[in-house]
Amino acid sequence: MAHDVTFSQKDKNVFFFGYAEGIFYQMFNCQKFDAGLSGAGKSVEVDYQTCLDTVITICNSVIARNYPDKDRFPRLEKEILDKFSKNKGNIKIRFS
Repeated sequence: MAHDVTFSQKDKNVFFFGYAEGIFYQMFNCQKFDAGLSGAGKSVEVDYQTCLDTVITICNSVIARNYPDKDRFPRLEKEILDKFSKNKGNIKIRFS
């Protein structure tokens, strides 16, 4: 079991593998999807700007700065900026 967060827009996906003190559940207001040892397999959809702003906030958090893999959060932000577009609709975020 693990906590995985998948960001999807059309046919593009960005993944974050790890719990990171539950920050994704908290920041996207999805604590109900935290099933303990893993996510509940549920999704939420947000607009591009909300997703980007929230991910940037997460990436600048103390949790991200103290994360053992120092490159993981900056890589997440870069992948979202590179793969997703404001003009292609909402972002689906799946917690599994």
